[in-house]
Amino acid sequence: LREYACAQNIGTVWAVNLYPMLYAHLALRPYRNKIRLVGSTNITLFRNVYEQLKMHIYLPIIRRLDTFVYGSYGQMDLWKKRYKLGTAVVTVIHNGVDTEHFSTDRCRLGQVEARKQFSLSADSIVLGTVAQFRVEKAQGDLVKAVQALRGRGYHVQALLVGDGWERASVESLVRERGL
Repeated sequence: LREYACAQNIGTVWAVNLYPMLYAHLALRPYRNKIRLVGSTNITLFRNVYEQLKMHIYLPIIRRLDTFVYGSYGQMDLWKKRYKLGTAVVTVIHNGVDTEHFSTDRCRLGQVEARKQFSLSADSIVLGTVAQFRVEKAQGDLVKAVQALRGRGYHVQALLVGDGWERASVESLVRERGL
C-alpha cells in the first residue's frame, strides 16, 4: 500500500472499516504529511468483549485520522460519547440509493420475477432490508411493524435478506408472531 500510494502520488486513502484502517495507518505512517488518511465504519454495536477490547487499538488511530466517516448522525453521536472522540475530525455520509437505477419503470419486469421467486403476492406492499442480522439493524422491529400493519388491514409482506448473529432470534420472532 505504501509503495503504491507513493508511486501513484495518491493524496488520500480511505480505509473502510476498522481492520483495514489499522493496516492503512501502519503502512502510511511515514508519509502522513503527504497522504491524508480517512477512516469509516458502519459498526454501531460490538458483539462481544473481544471486539470491544480491540477498540483500545483502534481508538488512538481514529484520533489521528484526518477524518472519520460515520453512516448516520446517531452512530456518530454514540461513538463520540462512548469513546470520547470530541477532538477527532468527523463527518457523516449517509448510505444512499440510486433512485434512477431503482425507479419503478426500470424495475417493473424484475418485480414480477422477484415476487414469484420469493413467494410474494402481486398485490402486497413489500418492505425489505438487506443487511447483516445485528442488533443495530433492528430486523425485529420490521417484523413487528409488519404485524402491526397487517392488524390495521394492510396487505404487507417483508423480505429480509442477510445472515448474522441475530438471524435465529428474528426467525423465532417471525414464528411467534405467525408471520
